[in-house]
Amino acid sequence: MKVQVSTTIDRRPSEVFAFVADARNEGRWHTDIIEVSLTGGDGAGVGTTYHVRTKPAMGVSEGAGTVLKHQPSDRAVFEWRMGKLSSVITHSVAAQGTGTRFTREIELRLPPAMRLATPVIRPMVRKANTQFLANLKQILEA
Repeated sequence: MKVQVSTTIDRRPSEVFAFVADARNEGRWHTDIIEVSLTGGDGAGVGTTYHVRTKPAMGVSEGAGTVLKHQPSDRAVFEWRMGKLSSVITHSVAAQGTGTRFTREIELRLPPAMRLATPVIRPMVRKANTQFLANLKQILEA
């Protein structure tokens, strides 16, 4: 299941990318995340690993993340694993006027039993991520 959301941020692409490419910043704008800590690597490059603690609807969960791709000032791709659930999150930036078009693509890899719920889950994921991007915009434009 894939969901994509975008927003325009009144900051240079390099500034937006530097912030979103380091997953340790994710908890500042993604309200389901309690903490992301670095477990290996330099914080942004391919192979960098993270430990994540989240508080979604059903209590605190823990998992791990890895940077799969890192194209400076353009695109960062993360894989996150939380129990039986995994996701690939792509953060892309592009110049738009005097600011930046930021796009977050979420590819949820649901276990077979959960795939039947895709029609219910997709709009919930889109709504939550639209709010996360509003938070990001507010933080970076402050």
